[in-house]
Amino acid sequence: MEKELKNDRVLYFHKTPDGKVFYVGIGNKYRPYSKSGRTNWWKNIVNKHGYSIEVVLENLSKEKAV
Repeated sequence: MEKELKNDRVLYFHKTPDGKVFYVGIGNKYRPYSKSGRTNWWKNIVNKHGYSIEVVLENLSKEKAV
């Protein structure tokens, strides 16, 4: 029996206020907005510059997202 694919992943960018992408991520629909579990590098950029979120693609299967 073939495993049912869930299309619950998103591809997202985190950008500095000047529009430069400093992080590309894949996760569930809540992950782009979460600050928990981020690296010190990510936190340093956000603390210094702030950031915006751009969800690039939605409804991706895990296989298509990677």
